[in-house]
Amino acid sequence: MRKLLIVLFLMAGVLVSASHALIHWEKTFGGEGGDNVRNAALRNDGSLLLTGFSDSTELFTGRSRKVEIFEILLNGRGQQIRSGHFGGMNEDRGYTGIETSTGKLVIAGASASTEGDRSDPRGLWDGWVLQTDDAFNIEWEKSFGGKDNDSIREIIEAKDGGYIFCGYTQSSNLENHHGGKDFWIVRLDESGNILWEKVYGGSGFDMAYSIAQTSDYGFIVAGYTFSSNGDLKGKTHRGNGDWWIIKLNRYGDIEWHETYGGAGWEEPRKVAVTSDKGYIITGVTGSNDGHLTGNRGGWDVWLLKLNRSGKIEWSKTFGGSNHDKAFSLIIDRRGNFFIAGYTTSSDGDVSRLAGGMDAWVLRVSSSGTLMWEHTFGTEKDECAESILQLPDGTYLFAGGVFKGKPEVAGDDGRLYEDYWVVNFQP
Repeated sequence: MRKLLIVLFLMAGVLVSASHALIHWEKTFGGEGGDNVRNAALRNDGSLLLTGFSDSTELFTGRSRKVEIFEILLNGRGQQIRSGHFGGMNEDRGYTGIETSTGKLVIAGASASTEGDRSDPRGLWDGWVLQTDDAFNIEWEKSFGGKDNDSIREIIEAKDGGYIFCGYTQSSNLENHHGGKDFWIVRLDESGNILWEKVYGGSGFDMAYSIAQTSDYGFIVAGYTFSSNGDLKGKTHRGNGDWWIIKLNRYGDIEWHETYGGAGWEEPRKVAVTSDKGYIITGVTGSNDGHLTGNRGGWDVWLLKLNRSGKIEWSKTFGGSNHDKAFSLIIDRRGNFFIAGYTTSSDGDVSRLAGGMDAWVLRVSSSGTLMWEHTFGTEKDECAESILQLPDGTYLFAGGVFKGKPEVAGDDGRLYEDYWVVNFQP
């Protein structure tokens, strides 16, 4: 039986790259099944909250479940403090988790269960939000959505109180549903009650991945669109999926929105507000036209800087001749951008590839210049899902080692053996 906790300290050949990084510690967490981390969050006391989902049923003490939301609290040295599991008899997936200003934990994702920890199921898959205390005791939980498939991809605490989440809805009984998948943005009060709910999109597939609050108490939302009608009418549809960036006021009404991309496939994964009140977005591109130039082959990491009105200030791509993709971005204390994802390339901007796919971390200056990059991996396939800067100035990413051959194109196809956490210094 595989150990539930494996600790590796700079073992020879485990984490190697032609570019240099000092690995302070590396740890994995999980059970006999698949344990799939999707988000890491830094708490006020320096501890870490890992959010994802697991089908390691031996971890669910006294519970016969299929897939459950799997939460882990770590101290700043990567030692497990405690873990928690939430769900019912069907599948439940955690995609995003935060600590609130009052020290509570808020976890969000999607659930197909109709019992267990859930109440008030709505459809096939519902958006699900839970608030817990520090010991993972549920204080409240709420289901959101309509009769079909709905999912939450990011939740944040609003500066003026409560929460807001983004994701997608396929439920035709939600107001203003246009068809296929639509952007779904919901504002909640501190108890999880809906203050307002917005659905934006067209007849194609449109999905929101990331949301951030702006200085005017509005919101910036990043996702992709395959639509050219509905709310996208009059916007340029360039090809096989474009980035769609929406600026909302504090009440969820659109102030401006724009599409970005080329003839290939584009998907944004993270948006953040910059110090000049503009926006930085990262994700993936497969284009070499439109807003993109210099494609190195396959997919590249795309980093796009917008001003506060959505005008492009600069656009940069990074990668090699194969597939490279970004999932997470932070702005560090010096104003540089740290990007985490994966690479399958061994040329171009990539210094070294240990296996078929390695976790890849990049540091990019505020003007878009690549300053540093590092691959982390073995002969297996690894990926970085989320990145943080810790109070001591070091960095941490959470990701996983793939089970079998990774399905890199699918939204939920990334299935890992264990949660994998690496603390490093460039």
